[in-house]
Amino acid sequence: MYVKKTMGDYIYEDLKEGISKLVYAPGEKLSETVLSQKYGVSRAPIRDAFTKLEREGLVRIFPQSGTIVSPISEKKAMDICEIRMLFETYAVKKAAEKITDEHVRELDRQFQHLEATEKGTDEKRQTVFEVDRFMHDLILTLCGNDEITKILDTFKPEIRRIQLSNSLHNLRFIDSEQEMIAVYRALRERNTEDAGKAMETHIGNIQKAVKKYLMDLAIEKGE
Repeated sequence: MYVKKTMGDYIYEDLKEGISKLVYAPGEKLSETVLSQKYGVSRAPIRDAFTKLEREGLVRIFPQSGTIVSPISEKKAMDICEIRMLFETYAVKKAAEKITDEHVRELDRQFQHLEATEKGTDEKRQTVFEVDRFMHDLILTLCGNDEITKILDTFKPEIRRIQLSNSLHNLRFIDSEQEMIAVYRALRERNTEDAGKAMETHIGNIQKAVKKYLMDLAIEKGE
């Protein structure tokens, strides 16, 4: 059934995308006045969007002082990594069993493009994210468990901004590329055991890197 979207829906989706891509940084104040001017609407749709974003934990609304983008929580980040470890390790094993020759050829194209991208550039960083997202989405599709996909989809905005924040802070994306290649090779060989181990290593290193990033950030802020 087709449901017509309201202006508030579009604003909510646009702000959610902006938060996930760090257009709006953690801790940044969001002005109803500025956003109403940007979108050419009254403040009501902006407030509706804020309410939806607050329910998802992406903003915090303080009645007397305004709305800010939620800081990245170490507890939430660690919890998400644990959930990913459980579900994505299972999913990649199922994907290794079900992957077809056509899927392998598409992965080949993705990783050939990644290899051809110049190291140390913004384009390389962006390509790492794009190929990583493609591979994880393919793994979930091949896994065939719709409920796992639904659960992980709810965390996508937070996963995205954790990845971006961490990569801007250090060169984590270089290590991530090598871990992605290990997962890709295991999938290509249809090796379920190696696929599971490679995914465990990938998610485990993400967890360690995020924890270090948040600790370093706290030190910088004198917390």
